[in-house]
Amino acid sequence: MDPYNQQGYPPQHGYPPPPPNAYPPEGYPPQYPPPQYQPQPGYPPQPQPGYPPPPGYAPQGYAQPGYPPPNMQPNYQQPPTSIIAIAPAPVRPVFGPNSTLAFCDHCKVNVSTHTVTYVGCMVWLMFFIFLFFSPIISCLPFCIRGWYDIGHNCPKCSRRLGMFTPL
Repeated sequence: MDPYNQQGYPPQHGYPPPPPNAYPPEGYPPQYPPPQYQPQPGYPPQPQPGYPPPPGYAPQGYAQPGYPPPNMQPNYQQPPTSIIAIAPAPVRPVFGPNSTLAFCDHCKVNVSTHTVTYVGCMVWLMFFIFLFFSPIISCLPFCIRGWYDIGHNCPKCSRRLGMFTPL
């Protein structure tokens, strides 16, 4: 006996067969005629091009009684021309472990800083902590560059622009 029925599916034991043509049901979705919109009250009907205006309305382009004729040419005035000179704004840097963009007050230019490392407070603090617990490895803080202080200098005039301390 063939394990599959005529449709190529295994037999469904205990399940009723699906009703024929069950989805979508007939007449779904319901068909409605398009809505008919009424003109809004309070607005006069607009005249068709090539037809005379409705009675009681003046033709377009003519003045209404009691009002001056409309100005056909708008009167635009040219604003006065202003020239604004924009000077480069100094960059307020956040000094970190890497070179950054900063403004040198001596050179009056924005520069990318030159970094120099120094043995700072963090290195000495860790040296004394290691010296207290294990004198053998007390020189280890001098090998870790992440604990060094970093000075940011101007590459043109070599003035100090800022410092970064990891502490």
